[in-house]
Amino acid sequence: MSSEPQFRKAFPYQKSVLALPVTDLDAASRWYSAHFGMVEVERVEHPVPTVILERNGTRIGFSINGGDPSQDGAAVLVSNILALKEELERNGAQIGNWRIDEQEGQKCQVFFVVAPDGLCYYFHEPLSQQRDASQAVAADRGQRANSHSVSRGRGTAALDSGDMRDAPFDVLQNVPLENDEANALFAASWQNHKTRDFQRVLARSLAYFVIRHEGRLIGFVNVAWDGGDHAFLLDPTVHPAFRHRGLGRLLLTKAAEAARACGAEWLHVDFAGELEPFYRRAGYRATSAGLLQLMPTASRAV
Repeated sequence: MSSEPQFRKAFPYQKSVLALPVTDLDAASRWYSAHFGMVEVERVEHPVPTVILERNGTRIGFSINGGDPSQDGAAVLVSNILALKEELERNGAQIGNWRIDEQEGQKCQVFFVVAPDGLCYYFHEPLSQQRDASQAVAADRGQRANSHSVSRGRGTAALDSGDMRDAPFDVLQNVPLENDEANALFAASWQNHKTRDFQRVLARSLAYFVIRHEGRLIGFVNVAWDGGDHAFLLDPTVHPAFRHRGLGRLLLTKAAEAARACGAEWLHVDFAGELEPFYRRAGYRATSAGLLQLMPTASRAV
């Protein structure tokens, strides 16, 4: 296999990777040619104006079809992802969230690019033991600069006034999470919790972390992102049986690392007044903010 970075296959977030929504075909062709190293290979006017670009035999198309670019994009399977990241950076693309994800039990090195048209791209490559040693070192450096997908410990350093005790725990990033276990955790942790579909939320996350104790889900936090300077801490949750052990502070630390790695300048969080000392110890400061309730929701207690 060539050492040159290659696009191997593209998968759509929505309906078709050959019809990603844009408003200007010429601008799309220029930007993806200049920044992704793609070449225009086809253009049609009917049934809707569409341009097709290609790299290494992998095609991505752009259409003026009335779709919302902010809700679409593509996952692109690549080879030599480190070299591709460096190439795209040289071309002027803004790289976000260089990290390791776990997909169906397989770890992948990944990064994101949000194009000026609003489309989001998830570049990924499975890790392997045969990976070139220099790439492994560089990927490990990038991963340490962000956050590990899996951290394991026995509480050798409590992160707040709580005590981690002797219970082993696993902290995992962006791993599959079943609705049933997430709802069970929230039902035990939040008063009047109503069953929800976590998959819709997680599909739009910048990153999320779970904590497991002997396989059981006991902690969760989600990080949303506006694609620029602002990230948002959502639903930090620790099972009542495992509170006051430093796990909440650990989740906040991991969330901040993920937001910082993608280039966010600010991490926002809403919290009840009685939790201000906890967040203050974690480095947050109280600010004035506005809130508009769009529909009735059940009240929650931490």
